[in-house]
Order: sequence, then structure tokens, then C-alpha cells
Amino acid sequence: MKAAVISAVCGLTIWSLAACSGPLEAAPPAPKVASARSGVEDIPGAVLIALEGTEQTADQREQDRRKAYDDQRVQLEPMAKGLSDAVRAGKVDLDGYLSSSQKYVIGSETKIDPSVVTAVNQTYGPGIQSAIASAVNVAGVGGLLQQTQVATAPGNPPGGGGGAAPNGGCCTAQHFQPPWSGLYEEGDFGARAIRPGPTTQLEARVRSAIAAAPHRLEQSGLLITVPSTAGRVSAAATLDTSWVIGLSGLGYAHVWLGLDMSVSKPDGTVVCRAPHLEQDNQWTWAGGFLTLSDHRPGPTIVRGCSFDRAPGDPTEYSVNVAASSDGTFIGFSGGYGDYYVNLGVVDVVACD
Repeated sequence: MKAAVISAVCGLTIWSLAACSGPLEAAPPAPKVASARSGVEDIPGAVLIALEGTEQTADQREQDRRKAYDDQRVQLEPMAKGLSDAVRAGKVDLDGYLSSSQKYVIGSETKIDPSVVTAVNQTYGPGIQSAIASAVNVAGVGGLLQQTQVATAPGNPPGGGGGAAPNGGCCTAQHFQPPWSGLYEEGDFGARAIRPGPTTQLEARVRSAIAAAPHRLEQSGLLITVPSTAGRVSAAATLDTSWVIGLSGLGYAHVWLGLDMSVSKPDGTVVCRAPHLEQDNQWTWAGGFLTLSDHRPGPTIVRGCSFDRAPGDPTEYSVNVAASSDGTFIGFSGGYGDYYVNLGVVDVVACD
């Protein structure tokens, strides 16, 4: 039975590299994928430099993710194995449940159907819940392990800042309209690319069918100009956001979404940035049921920051926005996160 379950999971995805390759072995080194770029000379210089700056730090981010995943495997894999043993001992059709979980995640690539979630949970949920509760043997703990934990940002998060004119100085307001320029894409195993052309939406989507710790980041920029007399500058980007998160399988499943905004000089120096925002962050320690959290449409937010400008400083800057989606799946768990950010107008206030 155990071999059949592992075969059912490993034959289709890499949801649980641990279940397929041994409990405590580190994942093999990721293959290096060459960066793709063509026609990037058409991207405004300040924007391109900012995109290249993000690309240059991709290796470190990948190393940090891999270390975090390996550390979590050591901590959480024994619990995930215990859960699968308990469910199997409870005479639950684990093969059927895992197969349904896989179909849910893969099918969500093209269609998200709430009725599938309801049907699978009604079929397998009570038996899995009973098996976990019996194994834990402490009232309420099984339910806590299965519960979905959510840390969602407020609807109007801090960091939309502008800032008052210093000493009541004279200010001018400008509105820079989309589309934005260029697109940096970063995915699993070091894959990355910079593409030219207009960009209206960032689309960061991950699924457990791709990797045990899937990752996706996209970034674009909008060139702004300020008067040569400006001493204090505030820039704020209006962004329409929406997302869907689904968790499935049995074991630890975690999906979170990130959003970053900054302003940089033509040489890539970041002059200000808004606080990092996690618009949603969902996980379950045990799983055993399918979840669907659909935020379409989602909130319109403003992310901004301010900086001081000295005489002789550049008058051109790049406003940069990056959206990311990440997942961690340990045991026989899976899931997905689809994150969409529509890039809107950038309002700039420059004060003498």
C-alpha cells in the first residue's frame, strides 16, 4: 500500500521530494538555467538596470529558499509520515484522496471549480479527520493540526505613502500612466528572463506539481521624471490585485504571496522602498482536505515611498513593482497560488 501511495504521488509531481528520496537527505543541486533576454535595449535604461539588479540577486534567493526548505523537511517530515501512517491504519482510501488532490491542483491551472472541493471533502474528509484525531489522542489537537492558518494583509496596508512638502515648499504633481516597461521573470531551478515590451500585469503563479518548493517572481518598472529643482519626491503606484490559493493532500502545505515596491536611480541605487507586503499567507500543518480561497476581484492598493533629492541628482527614476508567489509542501501535500497585479498609474509629487 505504501509503495502504491508513493508511486501515485511521485509519478505525477514532485510534491514531496522527501517521500520519494528519503527522510533527511538534502535535495540535489538545482540545475542552472541560462538567463533569457532579447531586445532588452528597448527598455528604458533606469528600468532595465533595476530589472538586472533583481536578476543579479536571484541566486542568493534560491539558496535561501532551498536551505529553508531543507530545514523544514527535517522538522516536519516525521509528522507528515506519522499522519500518512495514521490515515492508512484508519482504513481511509488514501490513494483515492491523493489522486483527487492531484487532479484538483492540476485542474486549477485552467479551471477552478468549488464543487470539486466540496465533493472531495465530503468523500474523504470525515475519515481522515477521525483517523488523525485517533492518532493524536488529545482532544482538539487533531482539528488544530488540520485547520488552515491564515495571515492576510489589511485591505489598506501601510506603505502607500506620499509625504508632506518640507517646510511648506512649493510642490508639483505628475501622473505617469501605464503601460509599464519590461518584464523580469524568475522561476524554479534558477530559470530567469528579462523581456522587452509594455507590461500591464504581473502574474506570479506556482503549483506543487512543479517542485516541492515552487517559486515565481515577476517585476516591471515605469520611468518617471522630476523637476531639476525638486528636493523631496514622493511616488505612489496604484495596483489592482487579485489572487487564488488552494491547499491539498496530506502533510504540511504552505502558500504565500509577496509584493514589493521601490524607486531607483539610473545606476540602480534604490532611493526608497515601501515595506514588503504579504497580501496572503496560508498554511496547514496536517491537511487532509482541499481548500479554496478566491479573492477575485481583490483590493486596489497604493504602494509608495518618498526620498530626498540633492542638487545634481538625476531627474529620471524607475518605479519598480515585483510580485511573488511561493509554496512549501512536505509529505503528501500540494497546492497552488495564483497572484495577479495590474500595474496602474504612478502619482509623483515633487517639492522644492
